[in-house]
Amino acid sequence: MKIVFLTSSYYPFFSAIGRCVYNLVNELKHDNEIIVISNMVQKNLDKTVDFEAHTIMRVRTKAMLRRDDLLANNNISILGKVSNKVKLFFLRAQGYLNAILSKETVEKSLINEYFDALSKLDNVDLIIPTCYPFEAVVAAQEYKDKINSKVQIIPFLFDKFADSPTLHRNKYNQEVKYKYNLLLEEQMIKSSTRVLYVDSWIQKMKKYFSQYEEKLVHVEHPLIIDHFTNIATADEADSDGYINVTYTGVLDKAVRPPTITLNIISKIIEKNNRFRFHFYVLGNAVDEVDYFAKKYPENIMNHGQVESNVALLKIKQSNILLSIGNTDTTLIPSKIFEYMSSGKPIIHFYHSDDDRVISMLKDFELGYCVDQNIEIRDSEIVSLIDFCISKKNSNKSFEEVQRTFYKASPKHISNIILNAGKEISG
Repeated sequence: MKIVFLTSSYYPFFSAIGRCVYNLVNELKHDNEIIVISNMVQKNLDKTVDFEAHTIMRVRTKAMLRRDDLLANNNISILGKVSNKVKLFFLRAQGYLNAILSKETVEKSLINEYFDALSKLDNVDLIIPTCYPFEAVVAAQEYKDKINSKVQIIPFLFDKFADSPTLHRNKYNQEVKYKYNLLLEEQMIKSSTRVLYVDSWIQKMKKYFSQYEEKLVHVEHPLIIDHFTNIATADEADSDGYINVTYTGVLDKAVRPPTITLNIISKIIEKNNRFRFHFYVLGNAVDEVDYFAKKYPENIMNHGQVESNVALLKIKQSNILLSIGNTDTTLIPSKIFEYMSSGKPIIHFYHSDDDRVISMLKDFELGYCVDQNIEIRDSEIVSLIDFCISKKNSNKSFEEVQRTFYKASPKHISNIILNAGKEISG
């Protein structure tokens, strides 16, 4: 089959969704022709490239390209930087107005970029658009309507669309356009062979689209991958006498705020200074880590953003992994699957009892969950410290993790995709 993925940022700067797509590509590329059409920054990158037995096509709207140029242009005078900031402001204001004034919350120019890239391809059998961005879904439908009526579409829904807390710019705009965005979602289901979706879409499917139940397939993020077996570590995790706890990923003041977690970490350090907390992070809440790192320079380290292979190495070198839950508990942090794949013990700080990571870590059997909504007692700090000390050298095999979380295996999800294609075409 000729399979085309439409997604957001991909190689060499993978988004979380891009990483999920990459894992599926690695399963599917052996017996199929795979093309990934990615919306991402193109600076110093070719528009089309062959990579690891599949093809990548990169698209970008004119407004996005202009914004990328302004953000990348740092070697200029102070006056030039001020000018760039003003231009960026007006570009963002224009994007905001477009989002407010449009009938639905989709960017027409991005739909056109995906559609134009699809139009250059012959004999496409299957399109797998991801959400985010929903523009990829709409472009796939247009391609089917206008060019190739026989093509199958199997969207893979990660982030929310009509119910997204951030996409619509403000709550009023979300409410005004909800009916129209809901129609787009329904049209997506009608035109698709199957629709794969993760936890964040469960309630939406039950409430609005139960009549299409035969098309809807709940899956996990395809992120249970053995990243770690072939990673050589020169240093043992506990060779320095410390218990090394590692966090990798994004910290966001609205979506994944670290303040309460850092306060609890400070209490752990006050009771036992043989802990070291390593942060390999990006996001708008990094300054909070810096504040605590200055307060506890021997115990909290902000290493900043690092390449994914470095982050994987640091995970493998750690005793314990640190997870901070999302404020929107319907969104499971993709990082938790990578953590579990390592087999390392995990401490998870959650915002709500509805956080599904709690039940996942119960199945994982090497997790400790902390409720951030209540004042943590000294006895809880002691219990958390005891868990870390007793489990610091524990490890589950990848085979055991994969058996428990097979729904998050790229092979399992790839088989669903291929079987759906055979069922419809056969």
